[in-house]
Amino acid sequence: QSLEAWAADAKQVESQQALQKKIFQERCVELQAKLDKSRVAYYEKGRELQVVRIQHEEERQQLQQQKDEALRGHQSMEKEKRMLQEKVTDLEVQIAESLL
Repeated sequence: QSLEAWAADAKQVESQQALQKKIFQERCVELQAKLDKSRVAYYEKGRELQVVRIQHEEERQQLQQQKDEALRGHQSMEKEKRMLQEKVTDLEVQIAESLL
């Protein structure tokens, strides 16, 4: 081959490499943009998850308080029921004694 043909081939190879480099750089920029977008989405989901966890904990605490209040109410009603049963028993005894 002549020197001119070799130079033309070298120039064509350089041109192809430059084009490939440009395509590669553009692809890298695209991938970096996707990566950045994914990171943003990841952090946003993380924040959303944290909010949901906080809400869940608040709801759990509210339900626990309601449960505790209901239990106290039930215990109070049970105590009142026992007192009323004792009064009924006392009245029954008084009635029975008065009939004697």
